[in-house]
Amino acid sequence: MKCAIIRDSNCWLCDGAYYSGDTFLQFVNDLARELDEVILFLPAKRPADEAERMEAVKRKKVVFEVNVRVIPTYPYRNTYNFYRHFPEVYRHNRRAFRENVRGADIALLFVPHNNDLIAYGVLKALKMPYMVYVIGDVKEIISGGDKYKGLMRLLSVAAANFESWFYKLLIRRSVGSFFLGSALKGIYGSEKSPSYSAFTSLVAEDEVYRRNPTPMEDGKVRLLYIGRTAHEKGLGHLLAAVEALYKEDGLDVHLRVCGDGHALIDLKAESARRGLAGRVEFMGFVPKGVALDGILAESDVFVLPSLSEGVPKVLIEAMSYGLPIIATDVGGVPDIIKHGENGFLIKPGTAAEIATAVKMIARDGALREKLVDGGLRFAREHTSSKQAGSIVNVMRERLAAGRGCD
Repeated sequence: MKCAIIRDSNCWLCDGAYYSGDTFLQFVNDLARELDEVILFLPAKRPADEAERMEAVKRKKVVFEVNVRVIPTYPYRNTYNFYRHFPEVYRHNRRAFRENVRGADIALLFVPHNNDLIAYGVLKALKMPYMVYVIGDVKEIISGGDKYKGLMRLLSVAAANFESWFYKLLIRRSVGSFFLGSALKGIYGSEKSPSYSAFTSLVAEDEVYRRNPTPMEDGKVRLLYIGRTAHEKGLGHLLAAVEALYKEDGLDVHLRVCGDGHALIDLKAESARRGLAGRVEFMGFVPKGVALDGILAESDVFVLPSLSEGVPKVLIEAMSYGLPIIATDVGGVPDIIKHGENGFLIKPGTAAEIATAVKMIARDGALREKLVDGGLRFAREHTSSKQAGSIVNVMRERLAAGRGCD
């Protein structure tokens, strides 16, 4: 089976190689091992000068399998940029889709992605079957952010309402849809299109292992967060929890924050204001590899304090290293974390609940081992190859039973 994947995440095309922070591109190789060919449509920008080239190579270099054919599409920074340059984007990408998608048996579109507007027209004309992978709610993305103000916010909300309507149409007319968590299925699911829960993984079979239990024998409790440093990630509540654990409970607690984002400066200032110098370390973006492996291996507990989420792949990665998990009960997190079995689920926005969970894990070795065992078991059942095989098997079934694009 040959599959066309239409992806909207921008990447750099530099010296014939692709550089990107999009972790799904690593998962594409797992899909490719299950397929005859992957035709990957990807917005690719070539550096205009040496400064852009240096910026490009900071990203992870993506080396694709030989049966992955990458088709560069028109790059744009955001939704505003997409609509501003729509005539040019439309001409370029419609031609790219028409000329290259014909060889595929089925297409996979992601929601919310702006290019779906153009791709759907091409697929409809060719009567090609497609599936949809819903990874977010465009209305929540717009309403939950503070990027746009005034008139621009009104226009962005109008665009989000239109796109939400279009995505529901797209799903109804598909041969089937994957949903990144049960919450999104409740918003976008359609009786006219079979629905499946699915999430990707970056953990290979040989990367799940039981290390020596984290004994905390030296009295230290090492917490870890990996992800964007954005306000919606709830890191302010995590800093408050660290302060309470240290000042009120007397725990020798330390926190490493791995990631970049618009809230990083504010978080550093808050950490200093709370008197956490020497206890909170901001590591910046740490790509998957030796450095991140070392940080995971040196940690005791992984904490995800998000106020909103999809289905975060980082939880499976932390489980594969034998870390007990504390995560907020938001979005698709409960699809991974089963409270008391492979981690703790807590209410979002509550520093006290984070602190209580940390104390329970730190002081109860048997509980810690139970959570670690449950996490390792879940990670083994959801490796990248198994998740890719599951997704491709569904696509084969829907291709055999489905119809063309209405």
